This record gives sequence, structure tokens and C-alpha cells, in this order.
Amino acid sequence: MKRLLIGMLCNGEREIKEALASLKRQTFSDWNIFQIENLPNKVAHDQLYETFMRQAGEYRHFLKLDGDMVFKDAQSLEKLY
Repeated sequence: MKRLLIGMLCNGEREIKEALASLKRQTFSDWNIFQIENLPNKVAHDQLYETFMRQAGEYRHFLKLDGDMVFKDAQSLEKLY
């Protein structure tokens, strides 16, 4: 079983590249990510939770991030996990 699935909602945030770069710098690296882009809020969240539920047997934990969420340091995800 994998440890963490991250779903990132993106809707034109200027910080998206920085957010993804900060995620890749994390010391905790046992995660996979999928992005949902440019959808209306309810549709995006429905798709996010649908994906989490569909993969519930494959991951221990799930994390929703927005395109403007930038980790403060390289240990942020490890501390959160």
C-alpha cells in the first residue's frame, strides 16, 4: 500500500510552479500527485473526492492542496504526515 495521494486543484494561480517545486523538494517522498485544473469549484471538488474514494484501497492517506499552497520548508510534508 502506498502512503500518500495528493490531489491538487489549480485554477490559474500564479504560484502553481512554486507550489509544485516546493512539493518536489520535500524530504518525505512516498507520494503521488494528480492535478485537477480549470474546473468550476464544485465540479473540481467532486472529481477530487471521487478520485480519492476510487483509490482508497491503494493509499493510506490523502491530501488536498490548492495551486497557491507553497510549503514553507523541505520538511513540511514530513511534519504534516
